[in-house]
Amino acid sequence: EERLLRAALVAERHGSHPIAEAIRRYGKERGIVDVVDIAPDSEEFPGKGMTAWRDGVCFCAGTKSFLEENGVALADAKMPEQPGALVYIARNRQFLGLILVTDSIKAEAAPTIASLKKLGLATFMLSGDHEKAAAWVAKECGIGGFRAGLLPEEKVAALQEISPAHAAFVGDGINDAPVLALSRVGIAMGGIGAAAAIEAADAVIMGDSPAQVARLFRLAQNVRANVYQNIALALSAKAVVMVLGIAGISGLWEAVFADVGVALLAVLNASRLMRQ
Repeated sequence: EERLLRAALVAERHGSHPIAEAIRRYGKERGIVDVVDIAPDSEEFPGKGMTAWRDGVCFCAGTKSFLEENGVALADAKMPEQPGALVYIARNRQFLGLILVTDSIKAEAAPTIASLKKLGLATFMLSGDHEKAAAWVAKECGIGGFRAGLLPEEKVAALQEISPAHAAFVGDGINDAPVLALSRVGIAMGGIGAAAAIEAADAVIMGDSPAQVARLFRLAQNVRANVYQNIALALSAKAVVMVLGIAGISGLWEAVFADVGVALLAVLNASRLMRQ
């Protein structure tokens, strides 16, 4: 087990994916820090895995298909029954074993999905994890549908099928950057998000709480309603003062109110959003 973990730590030393971070954190908890402190030459393949070289030895960590592409035989690899992300590990094209990284669903995830549905929004998940893990997450959170085992370019194709002009995408990994850029609104989770995802997004949530996503949409709907209110207020006030002016009833001060006064009322109405 320790040999497998050491190989995984070398391969994932520079990985930007949350799974790589989870492996490094577990290695630190186990006290295996020597291989972490030695920085190998590495290359990351978004949606697939990592390769790293140290002292002439090649380490691979990633999906099953990624290791097979690198000449690793995985005929004897057994799939665990538990849901989770599988990371296959190899050293010099010799399969060492796999690491199961289970998803820990945040307590606010399911209530967030329920809140989004109350706002009239449909939810769909695009995941790079295998079918079993994605199905489990979708079921536990109440997500309307999902696609699993997707590479970054496959996520883009899936979003194009859904209609990117009417979709908001929430992501945090480097694999999500292309989809964040394509969607109508890209939202990155700033607390755990990769730099590429944050740069590609239109909005960044400063934290990693899913509840902030529902709050963002509620705020957006309230802002739009507030804009409509202010437009209606301004046009109504100006129309009333104009009619009264034509009738000879209103004068200069009424016109000033219709201009400056209504602008101040619009500001006060918009300031209500600060309390949300």
